[in-house]
Amino acid sequence: MSHPNIALMKTITRAYNGIRDFVDGFFNSSTSHKKAPILKKNREAWYAEWDDNYLSGILNSKVVNTAFKKIADSFYGEQLNDILKDASMLTNSSFPNLNDVYSDCCTTLGMCNPPKAYVTSKIRGINALSVEVCDMQLILISPDVVIRLSEKEQKFLLGHEISHLQQGNLVCHTVSGLAERLNDKTELLGSLMNDALDLSLKRWSRCSEFNADRGGYLCCQDMESIKTLFNRIEEGVYLKDYKSVVELSNAHPTIESRLQQLYKYSKTA
Repeated sequence: MSHPNIALMKTITRAYNGIRDFVDGFFNSSTSHKKAPILKKNREAWYAEWDDNYLSGILNSKVVNTAFKKIADSFYGEQLNDILKDASMLTNSSFPNLNDVYSDCCTTLGMCNPPKAYVTSKIRGINALSVEVCDMQLILISPDVVIRLSEKEQKFLLGHEISHLQQGNLVCHTVSGLAERLNDKTELLGSLMNDALDLSLKRWSRCSEFNADRGGYLCCQDMESIKTLFNRIEEGVYLKDYKSVVELSNAHPTIESRLQQLYKYSKTA
């Protein structure tokens, strides 16, 4: 029987080679970067704005999407199962007030098939996390969101996570965070980060965060509550598990820049 780490690296190697070959073909084709199609799922996020980043065309490939899923599932599938063992599903009976907030957010953003949401102590502080692993789309919520946040703050936080799912970008965020964490530990992922995907994936990730904030604003409609929430989040360390998924370094915009973008959007929404 093969050693688990060897099998895992073989899976990642195949996935990486698929991404690399597609990127090479993409650059050698006559396709215009500016005219590259965006992911179909992004069209569901009607409030989102995207720049001319060529990565949208790359991510539209089934080869790349399949490769990203293999990487994410290999690293995080078992970890997610462990988290869900002790988590409580968000329902009318378990957390009635928060469940109403969640339902309102899904209605506001037009999320016809809301993903399951869970409250788990594995996420600390004030935080929520959207996850797409092993063909599951979930939202994980810390207990502090239930206890410490006002209704408007809850609406922004949950609206932000719903928007990530609505944009269809969760697998890409997972792989981006994974590559960032293991860049200096794994030669393979180090090569991945040095390829053409690196800067564009980070740029695309920042753009998707701004779009998720727009979704949160539409649910909340109150900039003062959003500012208060950002200040609270900035004070603490929020994750025990899954921290690597959201630690995107410069792939994740600063709170200051997120607020600046939201103030601009609030004047036009």
